[in-house]
Amino acid sequence: MLIRFIVSNFLSFKEETEFNMLAGVDQKHHKDHIYKRHSVDLLKTAALYGANGAGKSNLIKAIYVLKRIVVIGGRETLYEVKKYKLELEYSKLPTSFEVEFIKNDVVYLFGFKTNEGEILEEWLYRSGLNNAKDELIFHRTKIEGEIEIDFSKNYSLTEKDVYNLEFVKNNLVNSNELLIHILSELKEGFSEIKKAFEWFQINLIAIFPSTKPGASLILALIKSQELMDFTNSSMCSFKTGITSANIKSFSYMDLVARSKVSYEKIKQDLDKVNEVALVADDGSESIIATLENDEVIVKRFVGEHKDSRGNPVEFFLSEESDGTNRLLELIPAFFQLLNSESVVLIDEIDQSIHPVLLKELVKKFVSDQKTQGQFIFTTHEANLLDQSIFRRDEIWFVEKDQGETKLYPLSDFDIRYDLDIRRGYLNGRFGAIPFMGDLQNLNWDQYAEAE
Repeated sequence: MLIRFIVSNFLSFKEETEFNMLAGVDQKHHKDHIYKRHSVDLLKTAALYGANGAGKSNLIKAIYVLKRIVVIGGRETLYEVKKYKLELEYSKLPTSFEVEFIKNDVVYLFGFKTNEGEILEEWLYRSGLNNAKDELIFHRTKIEGEIEIDFSKNYSLTEKDVYNLEFVKNNLVNSNELLIHILSELKEGFSEIKKAFEWFQINLIAIFPSTKPGASLILALIKSQELMDFTNSSMCSFKTGITSANIKSFSYMDLVARSKVSYEKIKQDLDKVNEVALVADDGSESIIATLENDEVIVKRFVGEHKDSRGNPVEFFLSEESDGTNRLLELIPAFFQLLNSESVVLIDEIDQSIHPVLLKELVKKFVSDQKTQGQFIFTTHEANLLDQSIFRRDEIWFVEKDQGETKLYPLSDFDIRYDLDIRRGYLNGRFGAIPFMGDLQNLNWDQYAEAE
C-alpha cells in the first residue's frame, strides 16, 4: 500500500512535491473506496488530470525511476535521474526521493538523495505515521568521501547480521548502490529489510504507453493458470474477437532461425537461467525460449479467433490491434490488484482503449469489494470525471507554474456533490487544462502550398 511519495529536483518537480493516497475528511461518499490501515484511511484509486506537458507522466516516471534504482541498482540507473533544468543552480543540487508504504502490515519510510550518479544519503524507518515517532532501522551517509552506515540500537541484529554487515561495509557498499539493494541480495539475515525491498520489487508496478505485452506477459501466463483463466474470461468480456488465449510451443528453427543469436548461444544461456527473452524472426514481438529435454523450445502468445464458418484461426500479438495489445498488457496488473496489496501505476490509461470500455473498467475496479490493491493512473478522458465513480480526493489535477509541476486534489475545492465536475473541469474551473489563447495566431495557412 502506498501512503505518500515525495520528490524534489526531478524533471518538472523543482521543490519538494508530495503525492499521497490519504483519504480526506469526506466520510459520507464511496466509503467502500477506503482501505483502513493502522491509524489512517487510504484511498483505492487516484486519477491524475492535466494539460499536455503539465507533468502527469513525470510523477509516474519518478516513482518508476525510484523502483529501478532500488531493484536494479548501479550507476546506470542513477543516471536515469534527470534534474529540473529551468534554473541552472538545480543542476548542482541533489535529487531526493522518499516513499511511505505498508508491507506485511508494517509501515515503512524509505528514501535517498542522489547527485551525479552517487548516493549521498539513504534511510529506512518504521514509520509512526501521524501519531507516533518514526523508528530508525538504518541511516547511510557519505561524509568526506567515506560511507557511514548506522543501524538503530533498537533494531535487532543477530550475530550473523553483524558479521554480514561488516563484510558489506568493507567489500560491497559503494557510492552508486543502495544499501537496501545490497542487503536484499544476501542469502541470510536482514529479513525485515528484505520485506521492505520486496514491496519495490513485487508490489510496485508501472505501465507506460510504450509498454507492449511480450515476454513478461508470456512468463506470467506460463506461471499462473489462474491468470490464464482470468485473461481468457476478460478478453471474452471485452469482445476483442479473442475467444481463447494460449501460450503455444514452437521449435527454435520455426521462429528464430534467422536470429543473430545462435542456437548454441541460447542453449548455453539456458544452462544458467530458466528462460531467455528473444524476438521473433519478423521482429514483431517478444517470445520466450526455454530448455525442454535438452532442446530449445520457443513459447509465444496465441489468441484464437473464429472465422466466418466458426473455425479457429490463430493470431500472434503482432497481428492483434493496438487496443487488444493494450488490454493484454493491463490484464496482469488488474489481476494483481484483485489478489494482492499492490500499487499499479498506469500512464495514459486511455491510450487505445474505447472511452466506454475504459469507464466500465474503472467503475468495476473502484466498486469491487474484492480488490486489494491501489490503482493510480493519468488520463485526459473527461468522461471519467464523475462523482458517482470517484470521491473528490481521488481526483488530482496537475498544472505547470512557470515550468514547475504542482499537484492538488479536487477535494481542495468546495463543491456540491451533485456538481457536473466534467463540465467544470473543461470550463477551466479547476485549472490543469491547456491554455488555448494563442491558437488563433497559429497562421497555419501561410504554410499551405499555393494552388
